[in-house]
Amino acid sequence: MAITTSGTTLTFNDSTTQTTAPVNTNANVNSVSAGTGISVNSTTGAVTVTNSGVTSVAAGTGISVSGSTGGVTISAGGYTSGLGGQVFTGSSTFTIPTGVTALKVTVLGGGASGQTAINGAVNAGYGGGAGGLAISYLTGLTPSATIAVTVGGGGGGQSKISSGNQSISTVTANGGSSSNGGTASGGSLNITGANQIFVPYANTCGLNIGGSGGSSQYGGGGAGGLTTGGPASGTSADGYGAGGGGGATNNNTNAGGGSGTQGLVIFEW
Repeated sequence: MAITTSGTTLTFNDSTTQTTAPVNTNANVNSVSAGTGISVNSTTGAVTVTNSGVTSVAAGTGISVSGSTGGVTISAGGYTSGLGGQVFTGSSTFTIPTGVTALKVTVLGGGASGQTAINGAVNAGYGGGAGGLAISYLTGLTPSATIAVTVGGGGGGQSKISSGNQSISTVTANGGSSSNGGTASGGSLNITGANQIFVPYANTCGLNIGGSGGSSQYGGGGAGGLTTGGPASGTSADGYGAGGGGGATNNNTNAGGGSGTQGLVIFEW
């Protein structure tokens, strides 16, 4: 049986022997819709995909598509939200990272030192108060612009952020004082630091106890000194923004208070 073709018609002849294979020239399919990136050879029927219809993506996504090869390139165009941060334990300047336009900033003041115990006058010293805490959410920022950073020292130093060449509202966390926590202002959330947590105790039986320092969200307050005789210095705070313990004495020697710890500033994006 022989098979012959004419256009789209196939003819079967039972009395004729087929000597050559029929050839489909695909004469009736020779084009596709423009922009799809697909072409069909009208002679051989070969299909070619050139990706000529996808050559770009929306700006800012960090993704590009090659019009000739279809290759996709993904580039890091900045930080991914929730993965970046920088901590300042000293005064400096913060530079807003590439691609970042919003920040969470935590500002903590320095903790106050404990009060010195003076025999015959102040036999039991107050503990130092913790530094104030402010949390601020900054928006509409310009990448590569700067923000001024001030970190308060131990002993009740003030911490704050303020405008560099990026204009922002100042956010302030004041340091603690003797027995009282520091205040905060300018933040989306402002928290007064903890006061000393034990009232100094002195009695005529010879037992004297200094006040303990207030703890912060980032550090523990120092314990107050305790004595029935000689001087007992207050313990220094640990971490950041916490108050030192007050000293205690019961003889002619004074007892120093423990040191408060410095503040800090944290940027997150």
